[in-house]
Amino acid sequence: MKYHSITMTIILCLTAIACRAQDKPLFQGEVTWKTMIMGNMATDYKGKHIIKIVYKNGSKHEYDTRLGKHVVMLPAEDRFIVYYDELKAGAEYPLNKYYSIGHTNSAYGISQEGEFHKTDKTTQICGYDCVIYEGTKSINQDYKAAKLQRTSTVIYHYAVCEKFDVDSIWQKKNPDMPSSGLLLKMVLDQKQNVKNALIKGKGNYYHSEVVTEVVEREVDDAELCVPNDIEIQKFRTFPSASPRLAELYTQNRAALKKKGLFPTQLPDNDTFDTDSEWDDE
Repeated sequence: MKYHSITMTIILCLTAIACRAQDKPLFQGEVTWKTMIMGNMATDYKGKHIIKIVYKNGSKHEYDTRLGKHVVMLPAEDRFIVYYDELKAGAEYPLNKYYSIGHTNSAYGISQEGEFHKTDKTTQICGYDCVIYEGTKSINQDYKAAKLQRTSTVIYHYAVCEKFDVDSIWQKKNPDMPSSGLLLKMVLDQKQNVKNALIKGKGNYYHSEVVTEVVEREVDDAELCVPNDIEIQKFRTFPSASPRLAELYTQNRAALKKKGLFPTQLPDNDTFDTDSEWDDE
């Protein structure tokens, strides 16, 4: 009888913990990001982007208004879709394949060491309380086939609203990100050295994103669907889709440049600084 009581107590405690975990609602609605990308590693992506993301039940539809690029992630259907408004075309592959095959450190000859932790710092963005995560990481890449070695140092910060969850496979599978919560600010600052038999040089890449608007609302399923006039080519894995994705990006860039809609220079007054961004919060 005594052991029965202990067992029941344990079961009740575990049930209570599970219920508390499930009490955290999934965010449903739309967020607007202001993004800045800079640095000589950024090529012609650099500049300001306005990105809108719709979330529902762990799925999301991300739209880069500057590039006319859509990214749709549907975990329940194991689908990852990228398409472009200008081209009326895109590519699709299994979402889980991206993480299990195409995005492993071993696939890219990467070794890493660093730290990532939740701090006691807090901030408020768009009226939502957030906690701050910080980290640093050293990356060594050895592409033996190309006889290329690259070393990088990355500093990153995240502001996370823990009121919600978004059930993001991207966050769950990335060890350098909070596994849950609604991200409302991200900063990544990377410096790298590259060398092989022919070249030797240094590069930098800076990526800052902050949410400027959060709208909690019901999301219609149609907002997570690909329009009927978009031609989607399906692939079995991320590596098999990569050449097509690169081709689509190049074609979209050329089409936008032809119309004067793809600026490649940063406006003089558009600059971001990691330290000052976070110090004034």
